[in-house]
Amino acid sequence: MYSIQIMKTFLYTIACCGWFLGFAVGSAAQVPVEPTPASSPSAGQLPHGTQSAPETLPTVAEHSHPQETSGLQLWKEIGLFILALLGAVLGVVSFYYTRQLTHRQTKVEVNQWLAEAWDLLGGMPGCEVIARPNRNREQLVQARHLLEDRVLIQDPTSAKAHRYLGVYWWSRGRSSKAIPFFRRALELDPLSAKAHTNLGHHLTDHGELEEAISCHRRALELDPQHTLANTNLGWVLAKQGKLEEAIDCFRRAIELDSEQVLARNNLGWVLAKQGKLEEAIATLLKAIELDPDYALARDSLGWAFAKQGNMEEAIACFRRAIELDPKYALAYRNLGTALGSQGKWREAADCFKLSLELNPEDDLAQKRLRTAQANLLAEQEKAEGATLPLDTSGT
Repeated sequence: MYSIQIMKTFLYTIACCGWFLGFAVGSAAQVPVEPTPASSPSAGQLPHGTQSAPETLPTVAEHSHPQETSGLQLWKEIGLFILALLGAVLGVVSFYYTRQLTHRQTKVEVNQWLAEAWDLLGGMPGCEVIARPNRNREQLVQARHLLEDRVLIQDPTSAKAHRYLGVYWWSRGRSSKAIPFFRRALELDPLSAKAHTNLGHHLTDHGELEEAISCHRRALELDPQHTLANTNLGWVLAKQGKLEEAIDCFRRAIELDSEQVLARNNLGWVLAKQGKLEEAIATLLKAIELDPDYALARDSLGWAFAKQGNMEEAIACFRRAIELDPKYALAYRNLGTALGSQGKWREAADCFKLSLELNPEDDLAQKRLRTAQANLLAEQEKAEGATLPLDTSGT
């Protein structure tokens, strides 16, 4: 950064010197050269004591002297003009490269701010839309200010900045505000595979599955090696019940990036849904091995253990997921379901309440909370109560 500033100062100095030299030399070239006056006797008079000399014809040398003086003056003016021209060219070239260096410096600053904002959002390498859940509000707001108050001021057409602002709103749970930013990013850069798959991801959350599929397929047309586009496309297909197609997408993503934990998590979830529990558990354990702090994989593993009937392992996984992400509503609901299956109605009811605090629109959590409260009341009255069945149809 400092070397660029020094170079800009140097080029500005050269430009000023070049223009000054051109102006000075050009001005000098315009000054006429006057002949030096020579004293001579008055016409018709001769100096005292001299005799008149006979008239003679001027020699060739005497006739050529004025021509030589005129030629030298011409060459002098040509030289001065060339110097002026060189000075002007030097000034223009220096000014041009100074502008280029200024643009380069701005670009460097913008890229640094974008990188800092993405780090604050908790971006995962290879997963451009996933933000770490343990980022606090202060970090998210700081990222937003970087994007709005610095990046977009310097470069209002930054597609990446708009995309990151979409991630910011998604991280704040405002998916409806995220979508316009992703659409704007696509307007600015229609060939961005990342922007296409980001938009598709959020359209999936809003139930617009067909448009989401179109977004992911377009991303793959632009970049067939895009890991996240394969993963997201697989998830939409899974939501449509096309499990085999979804599995193909997840496996393709893992082939492209063997450390892609999101693809492994989704693959494990689909395998568990198909009843292939051993393969599902092995897949999810591999995801956790790659990223021990990945709350989503812990929750998915707990769900697979619950389907297997291993409730102690399931409860341990759900609790660990909540430790990693205290605002993980689904993990609270799954933990409550597992505890309810063991007849621990008070703990189950508390989990369902916490789940609803984080996600008030979760109808399944509301239903299970009512069941848990009914069973708890029945226990208090020392009466038989209905048991809460573990719903293994989905998470």
